[in-house]
Amino acid sequence: MGWNDPKEYDLSDDAVQVLCEVTQPKTSDFPRACEMPISSGDHGVGDRFVSIGWRDDEGDWYVAGWDMMQDCWGDARCYIVHGWQPLAAKST
Repeated sequence: MGWNDPKEYDLSDDAVQVLCEVTQPKTSDFPRACEMPISSGDHGVGDRFVSIGWRDDEGDWYVAGWDMMQDCWGDARCYIVHGWQPLAAKST
């Protein structure tokens, strides 16, 4: 299955798998960018990784992550969301 265009996400969908790319934080992203609330493991700038996420009414993506205090949904401003896929269906 291929990745769907992130702009074609149906807002009625719940969380989905997202294909993200790590970007270089911009000066305007600081100081919060230093915290990097979204865990991308050992990935560096330009690397891609899969997580789960959702998009709000304004078109901003939120991706599952952590902030050293708790698991959370963090905005994906230090990441490019390249695509999404539905989560796997529950097996019965």
